[in-house]
Amino acid sequence: MKRLFVTAAGAVLACTVAFGAQAEEFQPCADSDEAPELAGSLCAVVTTPLDHGSDAGDSIELFVRKFPAVGQSSGQVWLVAGGPGESGASFYPFLDTLRRAFPDMDLIAPDHRGTGYSSKLCPDQESPESEEGIALAGSEWGPYRVHLSGSGAGARLHHHQCCA
Repeated sequence: MKRLFVTAAGAVLACTVAFGAQAEEFQPCADSDEAPELAGSLCAVVTTPLDHGSDAGDSIELFVRKFPAVGQSSGQVWLVAGGPGESGASFYPFLDTLRRAFPDMDLIAPDHRGTGYSSKLCPDQESPESEEGIALAGSEWGPYRVHLSGSGAGARLHHHQCCA
C-alpha cells in the first residue's frame, strides 16, 4: 500500500509551478509547535484575484505551508488536495512518507480558496458559529453560486458568490 501511495504521490502530486510567494515571504508558521509534523514548517499568505478572468478587482488571500527539504532543495512537490473543500492539511498525516519519498524537495501544501487558513468564499456560512461550522453543509449551500461556461475541455468555472 505504501508503494502505491508513493507512486501515486510521485505521479499526481509532483508539480512544479510558478508561485507568487517568494522565498523571503515564507516565515516560521505560528502553529509549527502544535504538532510534531508541523515542526520547521514555513508559511506565506499571497493575495491573488478571486477570478483571474474578470476585471472586477475582487481578491482573496491564499495560505501556503512549506515543509523545507532536508539540506539543499532541488525543487518542489505541490500537495494538491482533492475535494472540493479540502485544505492542504489533509496531507499532514502523510508527511513522514512524503518526506522519505522526496527527501531533497520542498513540500508545498496550499489551502485552496475557501479552505483552511485561506480566505473564505462565504464568511457567514463558513464561520465556526454557522449551522455546520466552517464547512458548507445542508441549507448553507443555498446562497453559494457557481457559474460554469463552455463544455468539455473548454469549460470554465467563474466567480463564486455568497448571497445573503
